[in-house]
Amino acid sequence: MDRDPDERGGTRRSASGPGEEDEDAVVGPGAGGSDTAESDIAGSAAREGDGSATAASDDGRTNSSPSGARAGATEPGESGTVLLVEDNPGDVRLTREAFPEGDALRVVPDGEAALAYLRGRGEYADAPRPDVVLLDLNLPGTDGEGVLAAMADEEGIPQVPVVVLTSSDDAEDVARAYDLGASAYVTKPVDPEAFVEAVRAVRTFWLEAATLPPEGGGRR
Repeated sequence: MDRDPDERGGTRRSASGPGEEDEDAVVGPGAGGSDTAESDIAGSAAREGDGSATAASDDGRTNSSPSGARAGATEPGESGTVLLVEDNPGDVRLTREAFPEGDALRVVPDGEAALAYLRGRGEYADAPRPDVVLLDLNLPGTDGEGVLAAMADEEGIPQVPVVVLTSSDDAEDVARAYDLGASAYVTKPVDPEAFVEAVRAVRTFWLEAATLPPEGGGRR
């Protein structure tokens, strides 16, 4: 089943306008992403612009970051760490625009790299634990559902909220994501400015309003 009916076949136009240098630093194996990959991401407590959300969400920008998740919400302007699992450079760029400096946005391009990061293995052995994961569903290799399944089954993976941010609004995709343990599901707005506002609302909820899980322990 095609989970991404709004296939765009390329990167999104940045809300900050054409001519902007692409500073998206995708780390991990397979960096660069696919031109035809559709971006799915999930989670949100609200809906911004013309994007629909079925729950709560969050996102981030690169700068300094603390190690480990906090038991309580961050204060406005306080740094948080967000892991973005996304292979579309255009969507990575728009996501960065939603996060203020002070938040650390860690980007990996596929499910295998996401799981390596969450397990703290290889090049990610010293990476800070994320406060929230923003997860695209349609990824090369291990897809978003595979990441959710592994997070639910493995005790060694930390208990971290996962927001699915995706172009699909299919009811079966929504139900399956929640069945696999997603904390929220957000449908990506097509309009770039609405996309940025939707991600900003996710960030506000997860890093400023929500009480995050304490450090230590598995997802279940």
